[in-house]
Amino acid sequence: MFAKLKSAFIKGLFVIIPLMFIVFILQGTIGILKDLLKPFSELLPAKSLFGFGHTDFTVLIFLLIITVIVGFIQGDRNRAGVIKKIESFIPGFSVVKKILGADGSSDLNKKVVSCLATIDDAWLFAFILETGKEGMLTVFVPSAPTPTSGNIYFMTEQQVKRLDIEPKEIFKCITQLGIGADNLLQGKVKW
Repeated sequence: MFAKLKSAFIKGLFVIIPLMFIVFILQGTIGILKDLLKPFSELLPAKSLFGFGHTDFTVLIFLLIITVIVGFIQGDRNRAGVIKKIESFIPGFSVVKKILGADGSSDLNKKVVSCLATIDDAWLFAFILETGKEGMLTVFVPSAPTPTSGNIYFMTEQQVKRLDIEPKEIFKCITQLGIGADNLLQGKVKW
């Protein structure tokens, strides 16, 4: 039960944190727009329109118009680029999305590979993010119990053991401080 709650909490964070940034930015934007549009809103004949104060109504109409204009300018072809720019504001968000397979990427060359990495005579859960031209691997070693933070290492093939385990399963095991690792690794690693 605790594991399900923890998993739901982590999934919820991936939704709530970007929404909190959006609300924060919108709140500041609306405050600025109210000050800028106040002279225009005072030209309206009524003090309240559809239950909104005249300044709030003016800001709402302005935001709707700007949103439609930006939608026409951006179009579908640029939407992915805008999403990537938004994700770049949240440290590690795009990497975690990639590891969990939530980025919709079907490019096999960019697929994250689960592995065990050896550091200081210990084996750690890790993820191979990319392979360099000279065979150097970029490896992310997450920390427990918060796998969204960790360290980046550059390793060789001899320093890793690739695993046929879904990254989501490893993330779950890390959040549980390694409980269930034996079952997860059973028959998957040749020592």
